[in-house]
Amino acid sequence: MNTESLDRIMRNVTVGFVLLLAGGLIHASPGTDAFEAGDYEQAETLLTAELKRADNPQKTLLLGRVAFETGRFDEAFDRFQVAVKAMPDDAEAQYWYGSATGTLAGNVSMFRAAGYAKKSRRALQRALELDPKHIGAHQAMVQYLLQAPGFMGGDKDEALALAKKLSGFAPVEGHLLLAAIYRQTNREDEARATLAELTKRLPDDPRGWLQLGFAQQGDENYADAHIAFARAAELGAESGDVTSELGALYQVARTAVFSESRVDDGIAAMERFIETRPADDTSLPGVDWAHFRLGQLLTKRGDTQAADEAFETAIAITEDDNLPTAVRRFRRST
Repeated sequence: MNTESLDRIMRNVTVGFVLLLAGGLIHASPGTDAFEAGDYEQAETLLTAELKRADNPQKTLLLGRVAFETGRFDEAFDRFQVAVKAMPDDAEAQYWYGSATGTLAGNVSMFRAAGYAKKSRRALQRALELDPKHIGAHQAMVQYLLQAPGFMGGDKDEALALAKKLSGFAPVEGHLLLAAIYRQTNREDEARATLAELTKRLPDDPRGWLQLGFAQQGDENYADAHIAFARAAELGAESGDVTSELGALYQVARTAVFSESRVDDGIAAMERFIETRPADDTSLPGVDWAHFRLGQLLTKRGDTQAADEAFETAIAITEDDNLPTAVRRFRRST
């Protein structure tokens, strides 16, 4: 199983936790407040102390999620196992247990992987039985079906059917998953058609436009990619979706680099990205690479002094050994 794919899925699922709080299943406490705020270190300290005072399987589940989010997958597995035993009919507990076991299946020897994989599939199936509209369980099960070998239950046709089912009640998540499946199975035309359909079905959602832009950028259809990314940035700004807005602005600039057109638009987009990028949003490209892209665009505009300043800033702040190499390579090519 691919840890990165599963990790991305996990980070997309926060609705369940909010519903648990709203429904009173997790009583508000300093530990749950810290978890909700994303302060995992503080959440772990507080939740551990709270559990010593009174056992609570929902808080055990949260401690497992803290461990999962911080890459301690064995510990997460142990926590989720306890939570599942205490709450066998809880879809969230089954989902997280299935996610942890699926992640472990991709990080152990083949001899142990089969056992973890079977546990993962059973838990995800149980989550879907308990909550047929659990978005995260659909996403995780689809990834399992795509990535697991046939003798472990992998089945691309079943994955496609499940993604289509998801698109019926969660259009964005379902269509994006469908497009990903089509790409993985070399059906690029169907992937693009699926993303185009999403932008028609939900024209005001920036996520569909962003992914359509990626598809067009990959086809080197830079004119349409620019339109899609610009629309995604506009919709993200209107809706307050900062991640979509800034992610799209970065791609407006990147597309301008590739196409060597709309350079001024690219510069403006990258300057806004650098100015407003939240420091704690790890889903976005780093400011170091943003300065590199800005330097590329300033070079194309003929502003060599400003370009050099952008490159030097990128090198000064980066921790990525690949970036200085990229700067040197670009300078040699111009």
